[in-house]
Amino acid sequence: MTRIFIVEPETGKLWTAEEWKNRAEKKAKFIVIVPGDGSKPFAIANHDIGGYPWKKAKEMVGAMSDTLNNEPFAEWDLPTRKQWIDIREARSCGLDQVLEMTGGEALLKNFRRGDWFWTSEVWVRAGTSAEDYEKEKENAISAWCSYGNLGYANNGSMYSSLLALPLLLYNFREANL
Repeated sequence: MTRIFIVEPETGKLWTAEEWKNRAEKKAKFIVIVPGDGSKPFAIANHDIGGYPWKKAKEMVGAMSDTLNNEPFAEWDLPTRKQWIDIREARSCGLDQVLEMTGGEALLKNFRRGDWFWTSEVWVRAGTSAEDYEKEKENAISAWCSYGNLGYANNGSMYSSLLALPLLLYNFREANL
């Protein structure tokens, strides 16, 4: 089963939603999602950073690494298509309620509207040979995007403005989770 944790801003300690309810200060910046299929945990910001063309969204999210102060995270990026499926699965395990509880209403509203969000992956047409794959990626004009409400993906022009959700690859120890 997918698990969700709230990251305490001051210490980086992970809290369950039940534990977080009893705290006086309920604001948090990050929510950790531990996928039920055993893939790597990751953290999402509890709000998107707005709509941008794909390359600008990647640049804006990548520049956020300067905002980390010894927090237990590795690197910022946009979610992959797989991580968007994990985010959708987390919505079936209480993510919306955790977002509300931590002040993440903007993201929650976007999920309810079903806005499109960028993924970190460029779109390469089906049937591309292994030899041409890197060249196709380099010259791509489309990227994968995800429909936040339902969890499916499509391709969109890199020049369109879609929402960008910062994602952090999470450095964790099994004992912490």
